[in-house]
Amino acid sequence: MGGDTCDPVHRTCYAKSAHIGDPCQHRANCPLGAYCRLGDPGFPGGACLSLGCDSAATAGVDLCPPGAVCVSRGPDSPLQSCYPGCVPGIPCHRAAEGFVCEASSTAPAAAKICMWQGGP
Repeated sequence: MGGDTCDPVHRTCYAKSAHIGDPCQHRANCPLGAYCRLGDPGFPGGACLSLGCDSAATAGVDLCPPGAVCVSRGPDSPLQSCYPGCVPGIPCHRAAEGFVCEASSTAPAAAKICMWQGGP
């Protein structure tokens, strides 16, 4: 199903080189601890995301991995999730698919995420 590494303790396979925001069709396409979000119009082609982060965390399991930011979007509310982070003016890693850097409506003022905006 796409995983290149398996964790027998947690009985799951995952893609060791995958990152939050990568396209996916199954959880095994995603990094350990992430899931594949399908059917979200903000992420056509699926996206590896991770539920249950804390935007105030500075270390530990509630911290998003490098390159990701912890925000709450409408579909997740009131939970926070790790989304692909970005910097305005720098193309998102899925820019060729139509993804752009934008503010999430409920993100902290500095947090920006890569979301689909209608195509390349």
